[in-house]
Amino acid sequence: MSRFVKPTEVRLPLSEGDYLIVKEKLTAGEQLEVFARLYKAEGGGAGGVTVGKTGVAESMTLDPLQVGLSMVLGYLLDWSLTDDDGRVVSIRNQPLDVVTAALRNLEFDDYQEIVAAVQAHDARNQAARQEKKRSGGPSGSGPISRSLAVVGGATNG
Repeated sequence: MSRFVKPTEVRLPLSEGDYLIVKEKLTAGEQLEVFARLYKAEGGGAGGVTVGKTGVAESMTLDPLQVGLSMVLGYLLDWSLTDDDGRVVSIRNQPLDVVTAALRNLEFDDYQEIVAAVQAHDARNQAARQEKKRSGGPSGSGPISRSLAVVGGATNG
């Protein structure tokens, strides 16, 4: 079985008959981007960032404005949400700043519903990964061969 993420879409239902189209799974790179968006550089220096000898910001803090939003931006591909004239607000293949602006223009309760739907989807993915590990699936370690369990000339077992 391949260890690479197959780009698959999933439809998540929302209230009032609306829905989200999200990625079934995130790639390693997409997950790392979710984590990176959660933090902002702090300190002095050029651009407000203190840069150490390695060229990396020395001080990073959690950005509370990105909590929830970062994960939504990682998963969200499209939605059925419409404007006041009934036209779908298109976000598919739009830059992150356009999608972010669309999300920030929602009613807060609707934004929270989207965050909750995406977080529940991510939690189901995490639970499936854990179950796969427990059942010895492709990403988990299988049992050790009895012939390899020899220690000091004696077998374990």
